[in-house]
Amino acid sequence: MIVREFRFLTTDDEHEEKRWDNWSRCYEYTLVLRKLAARQAARGNKLRVHNTACGGSPLHTAFANELHRLYDTVNSDMEPLKLAKYPKWPWVPNYAQYDLTQPDEALYGGVFDAVLCISTLEHIESLHTELIVRSLLDQLRPSGILMITADVPSKCMAVLTQMIGFSCGTVDAGRLLTPDNSAFFVPGHPPTNIVYLEAQP
Repeated sequence: MIVREFRFLTTDDEHEEKRWDNWSRCYEYTLVLRKLAARQAARGNKLRVHNTACGGSPLHTAFANELHRLYDTVNSDMEPLKLAKYPKWPWVPNYAQYDLTQPDEALYGGVFDAVLCISTLEHIESLHTELIVRSLLDQLRPSGILMITADVPSKCMAVLTQMIGFSCGTVDAGRLLTPDNSAFFVPGHPPTNIVYLEAQP
């Protein structure tokens, strides 16, 4: 694994709070879309993208549709596409049922230019973290890129740090992104930060 970035998101990061109405997603989605756009422009043809653990809320669905509009995208999650919780919202486009904790190399091995895992690892038992990261890397073409964000504090952070071999460093407390200083302010949210990992096989 070649680590390109491993850092905390800060208030200096670009954000679109009017487009993505969530304290962290307005930074996470903006960062990911900017990175993908730059890679596609440099390559000159459409990227193949896997948006793992895509979710089915209105916000998740809007992001999945934007990825589908811009790229050759597979949006996957571990649940069958019922979206019973959000029956009035659009379907997630090009959906596939896929469980990150049970990777299938025969299905997706080496076929994507970019794999996304946005704010998911903190919700999965940390004993699966290394397996998930390595399996997502295996889904990439040789020049592909893996982009992961995760809420911290969480147990997955210790596993990521151990895998990478170094910590993501420190950030001045005033610049470290939190629900309290996000452009999309969320009062009363538990203290949380966001870590970003960008890696290649």
